[in-house]
Amino acid sequence: MSAATQSSPSKSRQSANTELARDIAGVFAREKLKPSKATIKATGKVVAEVAVAVSKLTAEQRRRVLVQEEALADAIEALVEELAARTDIEPQPVKVTKAVERHEGKGLGKKLTAAEGRNRLLAYATPQRIEDWAGDVAGATEIERTLGISRSTLHYWNTNGAVVGLQKGTRNHVYPLAQFIDGRPVDGIDDVLNVIGNSRAAWQWLIEYKPSIKAAPLALLKDGKIDKVVKAAERDFG
Repeated sequence: MSAATQSSPSKSRQSANTELARDIAGVFAREKLKPSKATIKATGKVVAEVAVAVSKLTAEQRRRVLVQEEALADAIEALVEELAARTDIEPQPVKVTKAVERHEGKGLGKKLTAAEGRNRLLAYATPQRIEDWAGDVAGATEIERTLGISRSTLHYWNTNGAVVGLQKGTRNHVYPLAQFIDGRPVDGIDDVLNVIGNSRAAWQWLIEYKPSIKAAPLALLKDGKIDKVVKAAERDFG
C-alpha cells in the first residue's frame, strides 16, 4: 500500500475523536443543552473511560448491559454525581519534570459476577411505570376493542416477533400503541426485533432520537425507510 493511500494511526484516532465529539454534541442537542467546549471535552473523557470498561466485557455481558438501558443510565448518573460530590480529593498541582514519569493505575479491581453486577445496577434504578418511558400502551382486551385486532392475532404476532409486547407483572403484556397503523404493526418492526432480540430494548431504541440517522427509528419505519433503520440497528447491536 502506498504512503498516499495508507491511513496513519494519528489520522484514524483524530477521525474517531471527531465522530465521538459529533455524537456527544448530538446528545446535547437532543436534550436542548448548550454546553461549553470544556464541558464537551470533559464528557468525552468520561465516555472514553466507559468505552474502555465496555471493551473488556464479553459479547454476552455487553448484551446484558444494553438490555438494561434505563438502569445503566441511572447507574452512570449516580456515579458521576457521587464523584462530583466528593470533598476528600484535592486537585494535585502539576509537577513539571524533564524526564517522563511512568505510572500504573490500580486497575478495575475484582471482576463481578453477572448477578452481582445486575444487583448493583438495579440498586441505582428508580421504579418507573411503563407508560412513563414507552408512551401510551394497552392490553390485548383494549386493543381488540379500540383497534379491532383480535387477541389471538395479537398473541400470534407477539409470539413470532412481529410486534413489541412489553411484560407487565408476572404474565401479562401491554403493547405500545404507536407501533400500530391501520390495525397492523408498522412494517419493519419485526426486522428490528430480529436484530435486537429484546422487546424492551428494541422499543426504547425505536422511539429515541438517533444522531446517526437524524431521527427516531420508528418515525423512519413509518416513512418506509426500513433498510436504513435495520442497518442502524445492526450497527448499534451487531
